[in-house]
Amino acid sequence: MLNQVIILSKKINQVSEGAENLYYRILVSVDDFGRYHADPKILRGKLYTLRNIGHVTIQKRLDELVDIGLINLYQDDGETYLEIVDFEEHQNFRSDIKRREEYPTPVTYLNESDTSRNGSERDEIGPSNSTNRNINRNKSRNKEEEQKVVYIVGYLNERAGRNFSTTSRDTAGMIRGRLEDGYSLEDFKHVIDIKVAKWKGDPKMQDYLRPSTLFRPTNFENYLNESMPTDKPNPIKERLQREREKLNA
Repeated sequence: MLNQVIILSKKINQVSEGAENLYYRILVSVDDFGRYHADPKILRGKLYTLRNIGHVTIQKRLDELVDIGLINLYQDDGETYLEIVDFEEHQNFRSDIKRREEYPTPVTYLNESDTSRNGSERDEIGPSNSTNRNINRNKSRNKEEEQKVVYIVGYLNERAGRNFSTTSRDTAGMIRGRLEDGYSLEDFKHVIDIKVAKWKGDPKMQDYLRPSTLFRPTNFENYLNESMPTDKPNPIKERLQREREKLNA
């Protein structure tokens, strides 16, 4: 059972609500040694089965928990796992029941060099490796997202014959939102191709070939599940087909 003292934890109250939510979901899923999967895609499938949340968002929440010192990460046979920090200090186990161990025992932690320093050492030497790593990771992620925004807007402009700006904050924000939900470049291309095929050349609908319509959260998911329209009926082809059918009858 979770102790209500956790609500007053300084570390818990320093992370975002999303990271706190992930922490609680991990707590109720770990084995009796406080260990569990750390792959964001596995966490999404097992911990957020009924939630529409992307693995990119889960990774960001996981990074918060690691950086604040609530969980440690380790690897075994190429797989990454997590372990709740000080898990056993807050648990009471019955001596007559063998504890459930479902995940490998960690030998070293991936973030061991960061957690081994105390606060005063960090203050003396400047930002921790964890902080620097997080800054570098965010810079790399932001650059990658910028490149995807440029590609997606460029693809829309080419397919729809439009000229939307790649530097628009609203457009970039909407695209980043869908990327954080876990959608891929292929998903964006599919949505654009579907709606271009249906709306381009239609006086009433072609104006809706714009980022604010295509990439809106509810619209995007609905469009993604649409099928490419079939070819328009061709009277000549239909007549020839009927004639062939009569000849073969």
